[in-house]
Formats: sequence, C-alpha cells, structure tokens
Amino acid sequence: MEHIQSLTELRAFIQKLEVQQKEDARLLKIEFDQVAENMKPVNLIKNSIKDLAASPDLVQNLLKTVAGFALGYFSKKATLGVGQKPINNILATVLQIFVTNFVTDNAGSFKEKLLNFIQKIKDKFKSKPEEE
Repeated sequence: MEHIQSLTELRAFIQKLEVQQKEDARLLKIEFDQVAENMKPVNLIKNSIKDLAASPDLVQNLLKTVAGFALGYFSKKATLGVGQKPINNILATVLQIFVTNFVTDNAGSFKEKLLNFIQKIKDKFKSKPEEE
C-alpha cells in the first residue's frame, strides 16, 4: 500500500474504498438472495430430486429392486394358485424370497437375457411378413 502524501490523495483513496465497499455490499446481497432462494423447502426438495434422478447408480439399484420384488410377488401368486394350504403358503413365501434375491443379485445377466429374448421375438415378427 502506498503512503498517502496529501489530503487530496487521502480523499481519493477514501472515495475508492467507498466505491469498493458499495460493490462488495451489492455482491454480498446478490449472493445472500441466491442462498435464501436455494434454502426454501420447495427448492431443497426439487434440487434433491434432481440429484437423485441424475444418479445412475441409484436408478439402476431401484430398477433391480423393483424387478426383484415384482417377479418374487408374481412367483408367489402363481404358487398360491395351486391351493390355499398352509404349506403352500410357506413354500410360496420362500419362493418369493428366493426369486427376489436371485433377480436382485443377478440383475445384469437377467436384463441381458430378457433383452435377448425380446429381440428374438421382434426378429420373428419381422421375418413373418416377408415369408408370406
């Protein structure tokens, strides 16, 4: 910092500091308004949902879990259609747990096999009109 030699230099330096202080206050107010806006509950929820949707691991894990539960549930319902005996109910629950865990643990290979199966079905439907 320079040494101030005269009253004119002092006044100029004070004026420069006042301008800088006003600019700093303006920038601080803008930043405060942005923080206040981001801290509103609606914006917190909205930003959290955006972050969750942007996470590919979370979406993949959620899809694996849903697929496991769905297939486990349907396997239990299919087993219970046989009869309503208590042993059938126990076996159906065990089957549901087994299928849910199997699908969740092997979701990658299960997904690949399912996509291959769907592709084979598509190919069969595409080839039928050509044969006629």
